[in-house]
Amino acid sequence: MTAMVMDPSHLQPLKRISPSRFTALRNCALKEIWAANRVPGLLPASPAAKLGIVCHKLFEIATNRPLQTEDELLTAWNEICSEVENGMRANPLESHLVPLAKHAGNYGVKQRMAFSFARSISQNSKPAAAPSRAGSKTEQWFESVDGKVGGQIDIIHSTGQGVEISDYKSGAIVEKEGGSEQPKEEYQVQLRLYAGLYYSVKNEWPAKLNVIGLDQRHYDVPFDSQECKQLLEDAASLRDEINSRIKRRDPPDSFANPSAKTCFYCAYRPACKSYWDAREDTDDWPVDISGAVIQKKVLGNGLIRVVIESKGKHLAVRGLSPERHLVLNEDRKNLMLCNLAHDTAKDYFIQTALTAGYKTE
Repeated sequence: MTAMVMDPSHLQPLKRISPSRFTALRNCALKEIWAANRVPGLLPASPAAKLGIVCHKLFEIATNRPLQTEDELLTAWNEICSEVENGMRANPLESHLVPLAKHAGNYGVKQRMAFSFARSISQNSKPAAAPSRAGSKTEQWFESVDGKVGGQIDIIHSTGQGVEISDYKSGAIVEKEGGSEQPKEEYQVQLRLYAGLYYSVKNEWPAKLNVIGLDQRHYDVPFDSQECKQLLEDAASLRDEINSRIKRRDPPDSFANPSAKTCFYCAYRPACKSYWDAREDTDDWPVDISGAVIQKKVLGNGLIRVVIESKGKHLAVRGLSPERHLVLNEDRKNLMLCNLAHDTAKDYFIQTALTAGYKTE
């Protein structure tokens, strides 16, 4: 099977590494290189992710101007939503997911939580849960001396015990499995890198690191100075190693590191040969199929059903929208469909809100 081909000229050297993306870069360099090079994703982002962007932008506004009344909060929210949804409307992959109020789960609940959090940020730029803090700086940029690692810290609290660095997260903060109360590993690495950057600029270590959720709960991140310094060195070294390989024109596939977990939410997997070579037909991998079209039929409800031959099996997919998947209106021998769901029987599938289709060679 041949995956979509993406122009290898899109592999351009990385200017710097962001603490928020370092763990993802270590997991799969190819995905992060394409993202850093602003290569458009080939799969739609989930409405939940878009709602997270709205929440974070609201928090940014709250750090710069008062947002206290319901009218102030609603006006700012609607302006941000309009901007995000206009971008979605302009993207054929995401236009059907507008409005977010309809398609993002728990929209009203998250909006109310975001409003409450924004109010607390707006009050002296600090969460209401910690009224004793002496002062805060928000959205501060920190960069290593060599410029190889840099990022924007959401909030820096000055306290009687020292500086406290916090990062806002609108989604799940702890791992779903294992019952842990500690933040996800990538969030811990991100905060430790912020601590290293803060020290490299201020020559002072923060006293505390934490992640703050929409419910305004604080999740502390343990750290020590040596670990933070080492992470900063590791990030700079990884950047140099990747850029050397890019300049050497190593093939894009050599930067990939496919696994069920790494690839599950990757928007570039339709174009990733390494993914298609590695993926297995098990529940932990994305529900994607690719192969030769042996049947295509328009059903009575106007939706399309196709049968694709792949790995010696006949796989049937129903409920495909011809408006969303223009590739189905063409006479194509080979087809790729990603982000499907299992139907009621084995080897039968159905379209989801995030399904996307592409022709293959």
